[in-house]
Amino acid sequence: ITPVIIFGAYELWPPGAFFPNSGKVHVRYCEPIIIKDQSKDKDDNDNLSILRDKASTMTRNAMLEEYTKNYPSFAGTSLWNSMSTQELLTFGLEYLILLIALVFFTRVLILLWVSGLGGYS
Repeated sequence: ITPVIIFGAYELWPPGAFFPNSGKVHVRYCEPIIIKDQSKDKDDNDNLSILRDKASTMTRNAMLEEYTKNYPSFAGTSLWNSMSTQELLTFGLEYLILLIALVFFTRVLILLWVSGLGGYS
């Protein structure tokens, strides 16, 4: 079992919100947990229940230890709070240029298709 902790997702998409906020999320993979079955009877339901409880407890403990060890300071912060003004302007301009390029190339493809260059002869 490899426990995974996701920092910041709750803050960026709180309960009741229709859409998530843009921001930073941090995913941390904990050390894998290996649980060994020392029972001779593999079909014993009591033994499976004990193993399931042991796995659950070990996973929760590992996640709690990792969670309290080092919470990332940037997790759950919105892009507006985590980026400087210059970075936001650069991001906005790059996004705008991509949208303009997308519209331009879409129109070129439509014109080629309509003019018969991209269609069947």
